[in-house]
Amino acid sequence: MTGEFIIAAAVFLLLLAVLAVLGRMLALLGRLEASVRRLAERAAPAGNTRADRAEAEQERYARGVANILAYGTREMLKRGDGAR
Repeated sequence: MTGEFIIAAAVFLLLLAVLAVLGRMLALLGRLEASVRRLAERAAPAGNTRADRAEAEQERYARGVANILAYGTREMLKRGDGAR
């Protein structure tokens, strides 16, 4: 009975140690994330607002649609009049 209690206590202490290490790792990752965000803000242009990002996303979407249409046109021209 005493041996089981000692083993259970050792496992419990080991789990506490693992949780402590995981907590430290999460704190470190949080600080690392904050540092990376600060670096990204410094590297980004000053006028990089949410509206600018939305506009850039819309522009990428428009280019994608244009590429799809261009591909379709090329395929139609390759196949000739039979594709109409």
